[in-house]
Amino acid sequence: MAITKELSWKDLTTEEQTEVVKSDRLRNPEGFSYCRLLEQLWALSEDHSWLVEVDVDFADQYPDEYFGANDDENAHMSGSCLIPITSKEELEDEDLICRQYLGIDPAHVVDFTVGF
Repeated sequence: MAITKELSWKDLTTEEQTEVVKSDRLRNPEGFSYCRLLEQLWALSEDHSWLVEVDVDFADQYPDEYFGANDDENAHMSGSCLIPITSKEELEDEDLICRQYLGIDPAHVVDFTVGF
């Protein structure tokens, strides 16, 4: 579960809505969810997710976010990949994604992948 607040089209400022349309990255901008992260605006992908596996020893620290974990299995979490709207670059720093967006300590991560 992302720690950044998820925003709808209506939650965006007029300037942000203009940036979204100007970016020409989304076919239907009003149908997407958004978030503000690192002083940039991002759209939440509907097609791609970050999949994170957390060591079983730390799974209990994320009780509301994980799924598919038993007491003896690693926890699995996911969050929508972010589409840059105002950022010039894709968000690829796994530690930053875990810490700032997903709210997971990178030291607890066993595997980090992009799912389709």
